[in-house]
Amino acid sequence: MARAHHATIQLMLEFVEPATPVLRSTPPRGPHWLHKAKFDGWRIQLHKDCSVVKLYTKNGYDCTRRFGGLSSALAAVPARSCIIDGEVTAFDPLGVGLRFAVP
Repeated sequence: MARAHHATIQLMLEFVEPATPVLRSTPPRGPHWLHKAKFDGWRIQLHKDCSVVKLYTKNGYDCTRRFGGLSSALAAVPARSCIIDGEVTAFDPLGVGLRFAVP
């Protein structure tokens, strides 16, 4: 039993190649499409399986330590397992997206 559970954790924590955005001259239309504003930031995959959490950049680099606060927040999510693909963006006190370089 423990061996099968370990295999499940290993699978859930593996990096998943993300879909790549495609540039178009006009956005798609129709009831099945949602659109959002694009802010500069880091595309991050968040993986959780039981109490194990991993974060990856869009290129598959482990960045769990770099985003410690985000890792802790994901650990507190009331789900046994999940993979979340999103953008990490910083804002100033007025809600304006900050631009910064990745070292």
